[in-house]
Amino acid sequence: MQRSTAKVKKMVDLAKKQQQPAIALTDYGNLFGAIEFYSYAMQAGVKPILGCELNLCDDHLKRVSEGPRRPDFPRIVLLARNNVGWHNLIKLVSIASLAGYYYEPRIDKTLLAQYSEGLIALSSADAGEVGRALMRGEAEKAKDLLDTYKNIFEEDCFYLELQRHQIPGQEDANQALIRLAADNAIPLVASNNSHFLFEEDKQAYKVLDALRDSATLDRDDLTRVEDERCLKSSEAMQRLFEDIPEALDNTVLIAQACNVDLQFGNYQLPDFETPDGSDLNAYMGVLSEKGLDKRWNAILLGTPAAQRADYDARLKFELDIIIQMGFPGYFLIVSDFIIWGKEQGIPVGPGRGSGAGSLVAYVLEVTDLDPIKYGLLFERFLNPERVSMPDFDIDFCRDRRAEVIEYVTHKYGEDKVAQIITYGAMKAKA
Repeated sequence: MQRSTAKVKKMVDLAKKQQQPAIALTDYGNLFGAIEFYSYAMQAGVKPILGCELNLCDDHLKRVSEGPRRPDFPRIVLLARNNVGWHNLIKLVSIASLAGYYYEPRIDKTLLAQYSEGLIALSSADAGEVGRALMRGEAEKAKDLLDTYKNIFEEDCFYLELQRHQIPGQEDANQALIRLAADNAIPLVASNNSHFLFEEDKQAYKVLDALRDSATLDRDDLTRVEDERCLKSSEAMQRLFEDIPEALDNTVLIAQACNVDLQFGNYQLPDFETPDGSDLNAYMGVLSEKGLDKRWNAILLGTPAAQRADYDARLKFELDIIIQMGFPGYFLIVSDFIIWGKEQGIPVGPGRGSGAGSLVAYVLEVTDLDPIKYGLLFERFLNPERVSMPDFDIDFCRDRRAEVIEYVTHKYGEDKVAQIITYGAMKAKA
């Protein structure tokens, strides 16, 4: 969690110990912890609610702001009510980071309206547009914003959010939000930001906050001792909001309404369109036979006693397994961009890892090692008893690797290509 000392597993374990039936994870501007959170919460028997707290702006493509150099964006909390909402949330977060990034990920209300289906929105208490307008005394603007959000989201899917962390000015915002909700028949919801798990973690959180902002611990907002953003129990929340019980009732209703079902282990295999529109499996067989013919002189040069019948039998065996497991498109796409890279004179490694045990990979020029000559087993790479994605370790010259990525993106579509990045974690050594 970007602005929290709480670890996902410890947070879920504490929620379970407190007998909380559900808990939500709403990182700021990203979904980095969502899958770990969902998986562990399901195992622990605590219902996971997937969400995100996103920054709002007038135009997510505009990168110039008035006033301070670093804008203070209002926020909105979005919770996935179902799988449609989860996919829309992914879309919004992706656009916020790729197209809307300006100091922080951002979206605008046009995007919000486009991808609002399946989402429940919370007004983000005193950090949201409505709360901020009320705190500035702009009652009419707050009402207009309320009408806008009511039109964007489905009925009973927009809530005015109340929080009580003993932060100066927050309770004034709460009272204004309560009056606005009563005047406009908008439901209230009580929530609690958990930036640390226990009261004794407060100082560690302040240090983390200071590190993130390159600040010192004597900064005004870091000297607050009354900040209560720890993970509270149901009993603590009931005491805190005893004057407005309907806001707590609505937290339960929202938890009941959010039902995202994520399936893992179901591979989404890429499609490969054959140049002549022929059957994919047959096309791969023909291409593999031609590839073996092309490699045969090199095979004989390395192993003069090589028997073509052995290679034909191995090729047929591998093709049968690859087709049975539904991986022809995967093999052909990898082969395609490797051959293209070689044709452009881009240095490509011979292939590493268990993929070097595949004769099909060798004849399709994915690897440059004859697996039969070196006694490499195809079964170590791929077999019906080990249902997992084949893993090719391919090394492209770092100076021209971007050309290969550009080729793949252009040929198969920008929306079909992703890159993986590894984020470092702040641990003791760091």
